Amino acid sequence: MPSAIGHVDFSFTACLRPWGRDPEQYWTEVTGRIAAIPDEAPDDAEAEPAGEIQMVLVRVAEARNDRVSLATVFDSHSEALLEIYHALFDKSEEVEAELGLDPWAHEVLWVHTIKMEPRWKNSHLAAQAIHTAASTLVTMGLIVADADLGLPMDDWLKLGFVRIAGQPWFYVRERTKKNPYRRQRPRR
Repeated sequence: MPSAIGHVDFSFTACLRPWGRDPEQYWTEVTGRIAAIPDEAPDDAEAEPAGEIQMVLVRVAEARNDRVSLATVFDSHSEALLEIYHALFDKSEEVEAELGLDPWAHEVLWVHTIKMEPRWKNSHLAAQAIHTAASTLVTMGLIVADADLGLPMDDWLKLGFVRIAGQPWFYVRERTKKNPYRRQRPRR
């Protein structure tokens, strides 16, 4: 498995906020360009393109404060994001209690696409990019990731993601919680 030092450059465009209640003003599409320097590279090597991550950041707390329906906000982006809304929120637009997640999500970050260059497909850079996006873009919220992003199960577990029953197509985790399934090292 290739090993490297990497970074991710995030970019997004945000419209000037209208003072109405347009549901589209509560989500932002974010792209992260992943770059890496292989461990075996000389000290003066520059980072090479390693991949790209595409996400949508939904500002849940802001929509709630402005009394805009979360269902309308999620639906204004895509059918896929509306399905995530239905899996996470109840009819009163609170996080489903049965999920055991923090009910006070301020944001939902949906990671829907990761494309890695062939050289980096078997590295941990994609998982590290998700981790970096979560810690950079989400303060108190949920991170949802499509299950078909190509990450090995060990990476999902290291990141703290779990499947929601009845939702085989994505994983979810809280920004502020540690992975309950992390493998323990034997005590000596």
